Amino acid sequence: MVLAGAFITKKQNRSTVGSDASGWIGSLFGAATSIATPVNEHKALTVSAYYNAVDQISNDLAKTPFKVYRNTQDGVESQGAHPVATLLSKEPSPLMTSFVFRKMMVQSAIHKGDGFAHIIRNTAGTPVELCYIDFYDVHNIKKYENQLYYFVKGYNLPIPGSEMFHIMGYSDNGLRGIGVVQYAAQSLGISINAQEFASKSYTNKAISSGVLSTESQIKGDVKKLISKGFNDHMNSSNEHRTAVLDDGLKYQRISLTPAELQFLETTQNGVIEVARFLNIAPHKLKDMSNANYSSLEYLGIEHQQDCVMPWQLKWEQEADRKLFTPREKNDYFTRFTNNAILRADIRGRADYYMKAIMAGYMTQNEVRNLENLARVDGHDNLLTPVNAQTLAQIDAKTNQENAN
Repeated sequence: MVLAGAFITKKQNRSTVGSDASGWIGSLFGAATSIATPVNEHKALTVSAYYNAVDQISNDLAKTPFKVYRNTQDGVESQGAHPVATLLSKEPSPLMTSFVFRKMMVQSAIHKGDGFAHIIRNTAGTPVELCYIDFYDVHNIKKYENQLYYFVKGYNLPIPGSEMFHIMGYSDNGLRGIGVVQYAAQSLGISINAQEFASKSYTNKAISSGVLSTESQIKGDVKKLISKGFNDHMNSSNEHRTAVLDDGLKYQRISLTPAELQFLETTQNGVIEVARFLNIAPHKLKDMSNANYSSLEYLGIEHQQDCVMPWQLKWEQEADRKLFTPREKNDYFTRFTNNAILRADIRGRADYYMKAIMAGYMTQNEVRNLENLARVDGHDNLLTPVNAQTLAQIDAKTNQENAN
């Protein structure tokens, strides 16, 4: 194929990285041994803070209303019946809902580097389906004449970039994303090591390595028998294990305790490290050490602006440039409705609606529509506060009163 030979080959990024945490553990024990902890996508999700962060960000993106709007002479109008609106807010394909589709795309973009979906169009060029594609099914991306082509498992021909809905995570070339796991492997490896240490400690009932000592002389064969007998007894499956030592034998622990390893501090530092890598506020990961309930509202706004909105912009810009026909691009656009976040707070929502109605920038029926309530006749007009008048209105009223 002549076209395929003209492509510039790009190497695919894989988010499977080896992490060596022996420096941290080894420095505490004074040991020179190397214990490698391989970290890949599946292993990374065993770290609760990382799992929760990916889940939180993808949920925040998936649960926010994603609408299509049109610029008209009278302003901006919502276009709920547009085919693109159906794909983004209801059913992108017969296989999944909008929530599941958006969540999976963001999860893949964070975790592996890219989220892919094939744009299926009808004969008129209007998109009718967004078909989710697994990250590993896209085995290559090549560039030819200022256009990207995606080589996908199961497709005989490469998919042009204009027909691929592509959400990228961090990228160093603007063409392909790199999963967070690739850069966070060492940090996640430390958290995994801490989890494994705690698991082993609980399994062994906090009984660690040690020595049996006595002032009496013990011959080599007897030493082996005593050591084997003690180990077999203490490593048995019985819940209550009591060892009886004779001949003046004493047990002395030689390994470090969880307190000496600062286990709790290690776990907390792991949460902060995940928060840094994913730009998510620690309190969203259930770490309230530097937060209080009086500041949660402002922390929530900061999370929305710094963490969620960049992902929303990626979706809006990708949708605007690929899902509308050339004739529609000048008038139609997509936006996330972030004021829907107020739906979680009844008091805050009521205060917002009251100010909007009294200030005259929302009608009562517009508020009822946001609350999924039926419209009421006679409530489609904007209210104007009586004490909010222009100088011309005041002069006109004064002249009318003087005339009377």
